[in-house]
Amino acid sequence: MKACGKVHKYGDNVDTDVIIPARYLNTPDMQELAQHCMEDIDKDFDQFLKMFTWNYLQKHFIKQDNLSVTKEEALAEAKSLAAAQFAQYGMPSAPEDMLAGYAEKILADKDQGQKIYEKLYEAKVVEDVKSKIKVTEKAVSAEDFAKLAQAL
Repeated sequence: MKACGKVHKYGDNVDTDVIIPARYLNTPDMQELAQHCMEDIDKDFDQFLKMFTWNYLQKHFIKQDNLSVTKEEALAEAKSLAAAQFAQYGMPSAPEDMLAGYAEKILADKDQGQKIYEKLYEAKVVEDVKSKIKVTEKAVSAEDFAKLAQAL
């Protein structure tokens, strides 16, 4: 026998109530029961898979194309963030030395610093990919579009 398909491995100790939630155990139809299999553990799985795939692709392009974010770029982004925060609280033109000091504190915070670097890397990857892709527009009939869509 040969089986084909996707496999998603779950961690250890998966509770039987997660495999088939108790609220569906009185369902006599096996196909109906199968639709609810793992649904409580899978609520966010599609979103997780998209995020995981994007992170994997980002790392690939960062390595392949030798993309990097400099400390100066991160500081500039942190200063921009600091300026926006000061403006929110009524200081639309904070002194440069104050912004620089606050930007350093933002980058020193592990979580905030990581978010800034991730944002900058993501922007660089998107620009890198955009530079490699050529988009052309082409008018097609509804029938041709349906054929193209089916081919995918």
